[in-house]
Amino acid sequence: MQSKSLIVATAGHVDHGKTSLVNFITGTDTDTLAEEKHRGLTINLGFAYHQFVQSIDNETYKCTLGFVDVPGHIDFISNMLAGVGSVDFVLLVVAADDGIMPQTREHLAIIKLLGIKQGAVALTKVDRVESDRVGKLKTEIEILLSGSGLQSSPLFPLSNQSGEGIKDLVSHLKHELKNKNIDEHNIANKKFRFLIDRTFSVKGVGTVATGSTWVGQASKDSKTLCTGDGQAARIRGLRLHEDAIDTVVSGQRAALNIDIDLDQVTRGDWLIDPANYHPLSRFDGTFSLLENNTEIKPSSEYHLYLGASHHIVNLRYLDLGSKRFVQVKSNDALFAHYGDRFIIRDPASEYTLGGGEVVDTFVPRKKRSSKQRLETLKAMCNKDSTALVAMTEIAEEGMDLKQFAINRNLTTNYINYLLSSLQAENYPLVRLELKPNGTNVLLHKKFFDGI
Repeated sequence: MQSKSLIVATAGHVDHGKTSLVNFITGTDTDTLAEEKHRGLTINLGFAYHQFVQSIDNETYKCTLGFVDVPGHIDFISNMLAGVGSVDFVLLVVAADDGIMPQTREHLAIIKLLGIKQGAVALTKVDRVESDRVGKLKTEIEILLSGSGLQSSPLFPLSNQSGEGIKDLVSHLKHELKNKNIDEHNIANKKFRFLIDRTFSVKGVGTVATGSTWVGQASKDSKTLCTGDGQAARIRGLRLHEDAIDTVVSGQRAALNIDIDLDQVTRGDWLIDPANYHPLSRFDGTFSLLENNTEIKPSSEYHLYLGASHHIVNLRYLDLGSKRFVQVKSNDALFAHYGDRFIIRDPASEYTLGGGEVVDTFVPRKKRSSKQRLETLKAMCNKDSTALVAMTEIAEEGMDLKQFAINRNLTTNYINYLLSSLQAENYPLVRLELKPNGTNVLLHKKFFDGI
């Protein structure tokens, strides 16, 4: 039987019923820490699953709704960010008695910065208020969502106590799963990247890392590398919730049994293709500030959230005019590729300043703000084939193919396909191998003829 899954993250203010809602749907209490039980709020990430069988295009699928329950309290915003960085769908939870609160707004801003555009609103605790209050809140939420990635998202009034409205919500989530498109490009043409958000050890099994497959695929006995300390990690086994599986692909949450010690892996690490091990101290990216936020200062230290990791960084604009591009310099090694979304919070990590996307992980040592460098960054901000062409148009000394592939996490086969396609279109490119290191350089013929 084939399988299909939808990863859903909760979002919203503390005590608005996120954990209770997930518990009602899945039967799993995601508050597992003693302190969470005592304080009545979610501190760490919680995970729960609802499985069912569904017919899709005359094929029978074992389907999984995977819920990532994130904290709503401001003190645990870093855990919230670790949970929403790799999801398909977000469920914004608003309590009818409290209404829209500070973390409702901040979570929504983070969702927008992360580029998440599929979601729904769960209006909880409707059994505690009058019907006119529900109607008023619907209007307020509609206004709140306008201009965000979640505008026009459906709203479900419900009660975690009586179950009112939850059936309709679950039906909608099942519909979203059924219509979820499988991104064959991310599976076939990108190298394996698995973001770890939880680790533990099982007696007789060994180290288990749970998380999300961002791109690519891996199977039992696949050789990966853990970015924590560059340790090789073979996959011994894979599980999707309670089921053993043969292969994990882009878009799936899974638990991977890996052959390294528990103290060698932690949340925020990646399991990757060993050929793509590329620790960074800097990257260039796009960046936008949220409304009403102060400008960034090169001398200040900020909090960077990328995937499930957290780093202390400095930022500086590369283009003081348009302020589109920034360079991010980290105090410790980080791992990223083109297109990864990131969030920046203020020096005290009290509020979100803004966010952006990684553009280039191979930052030049000189002329980082030159006109040619800015033109190169603009050229990079395109789909793979378009970026490749645009970069060769301006790279007088040629473009390093290996760096292009690593930066965008592309397989060798896909790079060769891109080059073959351009050759078939008679695009004037020359591929050179430079000695003695064997670097492959792609040069536009107009520059080659001028040598």
